[in-house]
Amino acid sequence: FAVDFGLVAFILAVISTGLSMFLSLVIIRRRRIAKISEQLPDAIDVIVRGVKSGYPFTVALGLVARELSDPIGTEFGMTSDEINFGSNLAAALDNLYRRVGHEDLLYLTMAIKIQSETGGNLAEILARLARLIRERVMLRLKVKSLTAEGRLSAIFLTAFPFVIFAIVNLISPNYYASVRDNPIMIPALIVALIMIALGNGMIYRMVNFKV
Repeated sequence: FAVDFGLVAFILAVISTGLSMFLSLVIIRRRRIAKISEQLPDAIDVIVRGVKSGYPFTVALGLVARELSDPIGTEFGMTSDEINFGSNLAAALDNLYRRVGHEDLLYLTMAIKIQSETGGNLAEILARLARLIRERVMLRLKVKSLTAEGRLSAIFLTAFPFVIFAIVNLISPNYYASVRDNPIMIPALIVALIMIALGNGMIYRMVNFKV
């Protein structure tokens, strides 16, 4: 171990546990939003078909909940229930956007709000919106494939020092014994972690684009 059992080890364990939990939640949230992004055009198509068949918009929202799987089916089902229980349409759509946090939903909520106030062919508006969102999804996937090398480089460069440390410690447990008690050990580890974080931040800025 790089540090002995004690206060420093306890603090490092608490920090690493908190960071691990935070990163896990971030990853889960991103995967959920990515899944919703893929399902959103299909959800809008279901609404368009329902409206064209003569169903009210609120009933068409319920069709999404019945025909599509989680997570978007559940989210639209909650929105439909809010409206059926007396909530205002605009408030229910705002709640949907706040729960999910996906920017494409903002276009959907704004289009529905504007149509409800000014009138127009809702089915045609939503059909064009579904086409636009599909094009945005395709563009995001293209950007993701073009930046895959940068993301893999970040993962490799981040994991490499820890993997080497684990391998060396496994092969020769006493290899780091001479430097464990050195007073510069902890500051050096902190500086190394900061440099890794800065490097990851720079690579993240390079491979993430706003679409």
